[in-house]
Amino acid sequence: MKYDAQPEARDNRNDTYFDKKRLILCAIGGRAIGNLVRKQAQTEKSPLSLRVIDRMASTRISELQALPTRQNDQIRTIYSDVGYWHGTGRYQYHDGEQIDLLAAIAKDGGLRPQYDGLDFAGPKSIISTARSRMYSRAYADMHGKGSAEESRHGSSMFWAASFGGDFVIEQLKEYARDRRTWSRSGRAEIRRQFKDSGGEEWYKKVTTTRTSVQKLFHTGSDIPNNYPILFGVRTGSFEPAQQSRALAITEARSTQPLLFADAITHIEVPQARMEETSAVLETFEHSLPILALEDAERYAAGMKLSELIAGATIRPEY
Repeated sequence: MKYDAQPEARDNRNDTYFDKKRLILCAIGGRAIGNLVRKQAQTEKSPLSLRVIDRMASTRISELQALPTRQNDQIRTIYSDVGYWHGTGRYQYHDGEQIDLLAAIAKDGGLRPQYDGLDFAGPKSIISTARSRMYSRAYADMHGKGSAEESRHGSSMFWAASFGGDFVIEQLKEYARDRRTWSRSGRAEIRRQFKDSGGEEWYKKVTTTRTSVQKLFHTGSDIPNNYPILFGVRTGSFEPAQQSRALAITEARSTQPLLFADAITHIEVPQARMEETSAVLETFEHSLPILALEDAERYAAGMKLSELIAGATIRPEY
């Protein structure tokens, strides 16, 4: 079954459509690829099974056309400085009120740490960044139309399931190793930590309809004129904070601000929103490269599935 960018069954973002078999397949595949990618990093050799998976996936994630050479080179040059990614959106709800998140970030001069209690290793104020662009792009699309976003190299649900499978298995292993999970009081403590973190109400950031974080990747935001935003974060711009092994697979968390002046390499937004995004930055006297998400997705379509999951931004042959 093809994982194209705009499946007919996803035209209605508010439907209850979930191909559970396909999502389970993506999760299992994501776990397998994650293991193979880590093995490849250790041995510096590409396992045959990983090469086979890459070949099979090359035409099944999407049918996006390759970028012209000039645009491809431009993106590759910008990406050469990127080590991490942060996905968000133009607007969010805060205490029930809609806020212009991009304007707030621009006013602050970049990304600022926010309290997060979801990490199994303990709560702290952090900025969550991803090692893979596709992981952050799925979170960014959550602020747009979710799985219905067009011109995507794989939908937000595809990437959420692919990364989620690896994360969930590592999290279960982490729970099994933690002594708290072997007692009733310990399990209650973990549940209390999750509830206090606000994880059950994460949906309130982008929609007024109660739903799970998993389904948010599919349904997206109900805020009018909201759109996805991706920030590229410069390699070496922060020292990743201590975090759980499960989160460390996909994320690196910064306890320090990531400012436009030295840590943010560029911004990606839908092509139709580039001018207004630039105008917001100019209002606060910031100047950053702005890329069209559609072009960046076509760039991603030229990379292997394993490279995208591993967080590579440039093909090794370059």
